[in-house]
Amino acid sequence: MVSMLSIFKRSHLKQSTNLVILCFFLYKLTETLLQYGTRIEIYKTVCIALTNFTKPNENFCSDENYVNEKQQDTRNYEMLTKVQKASGIYLLIYRILLNLPAAIACLIYGVCSNKFGRKISMLIPCLGATIACTLFSASLSPEINLIYGSTTLILIGGTIYGICGKSSAVTMGANSYITDMSSTSNRTRMLGRLLGVNCLGLTIGTVLFNQMTKSGEQDIILLYLRNKPTLWTSQLYGFYMACYYGCMFLHLTLFLPIIEHRYTPHDTTLILIGLSLKIFRLLLFSITMNKFWIFFGAIIGSAAGYITSATRSLISKLVKGDEIGASFALISIMETIANLFGGMLFTLVYNYTLNYISSFILLFDAFLHILVFILIIWLRFKFLIYEKSSNNIMHISQDFIDQS
Repeated sequence: MVSMLSIFKRSHLKQSTNLVILCFFLYKLTETLLQYGTRIEIYKTVCIALTNFTKPNENFCSDENYVNEKQQDTRNYEMLTKVQKASGIYLLIYRILLNLPAAIACLIYGVCSNKFGRKISMLIPCLGATIACTLFSASLSPEINLIYGSTTLILIGGTIYGICGKSSAVTMGANSYITDMSSTSNRTRMLGRLLGVNCLGLTIGTVLFNQMTKSGEQDIILLYLRNKPTLWTSQLYGFYMACYYGCMFLHLTLFLPIIEHRYTPHDTTLILIGLSLKIFRLLLFSITMNKFWIFFGAIIGSAAGYITSATRSLISKLVKGDEIGASFALISIMETIANLFGGMLFTLVYNYTLNYISSFILLFDAFLHILVFILIIWLRFKFLIYEKSSNNIMHISQDFIDQS
C-alpha cells in the first residue's frame, strides 16, 4: 500500500512539473509576440513621426526602404541617425517603465510565495499581459496621434505589465515550483528543460511575429542591425532570432541532459562554457557584416543558455529548502534591475558612439562578459573549496556517529 502511494505521488509530481513547463512555454510564446511587437512598433512610430509620414504611407520607415538605402549610401543619413537616437530614448523609457515596477512586484511575490503558493506570481502577470495587449492593439489605430497617442498607450501598457511583475515573476514562480518538485541530483536538468521551453517559446514567437508583421527585435541589436552598413530588414533579423533561440532550445533540452548524464560537469563549468561561446558570438558579430558568419555566431553562441540554467541550479543548491522562494525572488529582482540599468547604459553608450563606431556597443558587451568570465573562474575555486570542506565535515560527522 505504501509502495503504491509512493508511486502515485511520484507520478503526480511528474505530471505537475510537466504541466508547469507546458504553461510556461505557452506564456513565453505569447509574451514574445507582445515584446517584439511593442519594440518594433515604438521604432516605426517614432520614425514615421519624425519623417512626417502617415501609417498608410510609411515609405522611409519600411523594410523596402532599407533595401533601397544600400544603393544610396549618402541619402537620408542624417534622418536615419536622428531616428536611431530618438527611438533609443523611447525604447529606454519603455524599459524603465516595464522593469522598475517589476522589481518591486517580484519582491512582494517572493515574500508571499512561501505563504500563499507559487500560483499567484504566475497568474497576475498573465492578467497584466492581457491589459498590455489590449492597449497595444488600441495604439495601432491610424486615427490617433503618433507620439502622444500611440506611443503613450504602449508606455502605459508596459507600465501596467511591469506592475504585475511581467515575465520575471512568472519565471520566478516556475523556477521555485520546479525546485520544490525536484531533487538536487536532477535539478540542473529540470531547470534546463524549463529554460529550454522558454527558448522554444521565443523561437516560435519570433517566427509567428515574423510571418504576421515581418519584423522583430529588441533595443540595441534592433537599432544596430537597422543602421548602416548592415541595414537588415526586420524579416531577416526575425530569422536570426529564430535560429538563435531554436539552437538554444536544442542545447538545453537535448545536449544538456546528455552532458549531465555522461560527464556530470560542475555547474560553474557549464557557466564558463556558456560565457566563452557568448563572448565569441559578440566578437564575431562586431567584426563581420557577412550574414553567414553572423548566423554561424548565433548557432555557436546559443550555448549561452547554459549560463542561466546552471546559475539557478547552483544557487538553489546553496540555500535551505524554506529559502528557495525568497532566493528566486531575489534573483528575479536582480535580473529586472540589471535589465533596467543595462538598457539605460547600453542605450546611452550606443547613442554616444553611433557617429563614430556603431559596433563599439558589441565590443563593450564582450568586455563586460570577459570580466564576468574571470569572476566565475574565481568563484569556481571558492565553490570547490567549499564543497570539499563540506564533504570532509560530513565524513567526520558520519565517522563520529558510527563510533558512537
